[in-house]
Amino acid sequence: MFFSSSKTRTATVRACESDAPSETGAIAGIPWYLREHYPEVLRVMIDAGEMFADFDHWLAAAEQGVQQMEARGYRVFKTIVAPTAFAEWCRVRRLAPNQQARFRYASEAAEARAAGAPARA
Repeated sequence: MFFSSSKTRTATVRACESDAPSETGAIAGIPWYLREHYPEVLRVMIDAGEMFADFDHWLAAAEQGVQQMEARGYRVFKTIVAPTAFAEWCRVRRLAPNQQARFRYASEAAEARAAGAPARA
């Protein structure tokens, strides 16, 4: 989503800006990275070339995206993407470790958290 550095980023931000939740309080799960994990995240992801090369640029864009989503009424859940756990999650589901899988991972976690389950580590 707003976590890529390429043309995909621009297109997705525009889509996010025009999409409103269908109801107040709709949930949105977003992948979230820790500074200490970011170099390994880039090594694990097959689309790392489409991601921000450094954590600080990613964080600035991610925070802006969260603000935009919250302004549109979404309940945003940040899901920590720990590289090893995420790679295993992808392996079990036979998914490529890419943007689509990251958002699926975050979306599933958000749905569980909205239902009262603890956050993913």
